[in-house]
Amino acid sequence: KNKRSGIWVRTEFFRQKKEIASVEDCKPVYAENERKYIRWMFDAGAGYVFRPDMNYEFSLSLSYQHIRSNDSLLLATVSPTQNFIVPALTFDYDNRDSKVCPTTGFHAELDAKIYTELASSTFAFANIGFEYNTPICCDRLFYHGALKHSQFFGSHDGIPTNQQIELCRNNLIRGFDYYYIIGRNFSAFQNTFSVKILKRRDFMLPKWIPAKFRNPYIQIYVDLFADLAYCSNFAPAFETANPLAGKPIYSAGAGLSFETYYDRVLKVYAAYNGNFNFFGVFVDYRTPIYKKF
Repeated sequence: KNKRSGIWVRTEFFRQKKEIASVEDCKPVYAENERKYIRWMFDAGAGYVFRPDMNYEFSLSLSYQHIRSNDSLLLATVSPTQNFIVPALTFDYDNRDSKVCPTTGFHAELDAKIYTELASSTFAFANIGFEYNTPICCDRLFYHGALKHSQFFGSHDGIPTNQQIELCRNNLIRGFDYYYIIGRNFSAFQNTFSVKILKRRDFMLPKWIPAKFRNPYIQIYVDLFADLAYCSNFAPAFETANPLAGKPIYSAGAGLSFETYYDRVLKVYAAYNGNFNFFGVFVDYRTPIYKKF
């Protein structure tokens, strides 16, 4: 591996005693068995990553997924065995000053995958997103804007229910954290104004703590936000899964963001969910490195 390119190889296996079988009224319906596992998944793949400079990254990959299901609720919507070949292409441009709590910079990403089920159909899924951050006044007031879109390609009859659910997990706006917005496409526009109420404060911890962990800092922001989204459904038969299809989906709220060393951010916010007419309080923790499990 060198500074410009690299090759990765991944192998994962996991099994579950509880899994989402379907979605009704944007809420997950679970299949569960305490005595035995109801779903197994094996996922193996490899890819090539090319980074011409620090801000750009291109990636090509190919993976194989083997999924077995063994539960009456799961088998009502998927076949007992599924095998997918998944080629993928990703592009990422990022010149933000922080990956988790940026105050300036632009981020663009594209992720496209083609799922070929060996026994039947083929479909594709793509994500595209843009994020813009800029200071407004006196290093105290900042604006953050994000625009994202996700899209399925292929016949709705050929897209298995479990893949619809998995690939729509990120169809989120704030205040809808516990909902699944299932649909053929999903578009969202998010706006946030942040006010820094506590500038960086550095601390010195006791000497028995390793040196690299001895100097934490903290910054605190107040966030005001408003989100708007739109989703179209696969077909009229899917209205029970997503009654919000074809309607404006919106939320608004306020919260606090606590930034500390190693770019870790703890967000606590209250949001009004406009479509289901309720207030909720949510906690979100972010780090620069994300893991699937």
